[in-house]
Amino acid sequence: MQFEDLSKAFSCLDYSHDGHLLCAGSIDGSIRVFDVETKKKLFCTRHLNAVNALGFMHRYTKIISAGGDNCIKVIDCETQKLNLNVDSKVTLS
Repeated sequence: MQFEDLSKAFSCLDYSHDGHLLCAGSIDGSIRVFDVETKKKLFCTRHLNAVNALGFMHRYTKIISAGGDNCIKVIDCETQKLNLNVDSKVTLS
């Protein structure tokens, strides 16, 4: 059995530390999160351009990603919502 909807070319992958979740970043800008046991897609979000890097953080309840759109995103896996979106072109002071 293959992972549902993982036929697109992906640029990066990460497993949660407990092995229950897999996140995949694609060259089309999508970030897909899967249940490893059932191989079903739990949710999907996206960058405007390719996903360059991603990984689980904060006890694997959040995913941080960097995209070709010069944005860094933090996604909450429990609520499936965007927690933070930072455009790297913006200077913080």
